[in-house]
Amino acid sequence: NLKTEDIITAKDINITPATSKWESYADITVTESIMATGIDWKALSGNITLAKDIIADGLVQTEGKVILNGTGIQNIKSKQIKMLEVVATSDAKFNNTITPQKIDVVTNEGHITILSGTTVEIANKLENKNASTFTAESGSNITCVEIDNSGTITINPSANITLSHIKNKSSGTFRSDSSLILKMSLANAGIFEVKSGATLNCVPSADSIAIKNEGELTVTTLSYTPTPSATTLTIEGQNDKNKTKITNLYFIGAGGKNLIIKKKVTIEASLQLSGTNE
Repeated sequence: NLKTEDIITAKDINITPATSKWESYADITVTESIMATGIDWKALSGNITLAKDIIADGLVQTEGKVILNGTGIQNIKSKQIKMLEVVATSDAKFNNTITPQKIDVVTNEGHITILSGTTVEIANKLENKNASTFTAESGSNITCVEIDNSGTITINPSANITLSHIKNKSSGTFRSDSSLILKMSLANAGIFEVKSGATLNCVPSADSIAIKNEGELTVTTLSYTPTPSATTLTIEGQNDKNKTKITNLYFIGAGGKNLIIKKKVTIEASLQLSGTNE
């Protein structure tokens, strides 16, 4: 077993399987890669900073940050990260098809791609900053409590995406070719688009779910799935009817529920409403 309590600075770190456990308690700075496949690594304090790959499928970080500060592709495979920071020059690739990669907070100033077959669970917040990109490939799986987007988010077809809160700022672009599950709120001030063949599924996890558009919102299909605890879906557009467009809106089997539409919202093709027979 390995225990490191002092600051480590190195070109590469390669922990062999002969060392089954590693506990680290201080900053680790690596100019290239960290390889710790099959190692039960607990990072209990300090930041982990590196310029290339971190392949550590057993890494559980309880305090500190993982900072990707390279100038190109950086592959990342881990188990749990407290805070992840991706600098503007980094092109981070998440690739772990065996276990979910759990992260509390992600701050992205560069480029992040979730590769096919990879599951990422963001327990708190993804902050996608101005000029940054976040891409979910086909076959990827993402769960996130809050997205705060000032950059560009692209969801490719056949990804599985569940989000509680989406805040798409005025400089933000959010485009999805996959269906999305939205649990609580969407506030859009930029460009938000759910494309043809995809559905924005409102599946509330609280009393109400709210969609507010102050930018340009285009959704091919919006569907509300009633749940026992939820009572209201609110959609708020603008005074310009062309700013908020929904091709198909389905509010089905929603007896005792409320659909509230504020200002102007254009339903371009189909509006289907149904309640409960009494």
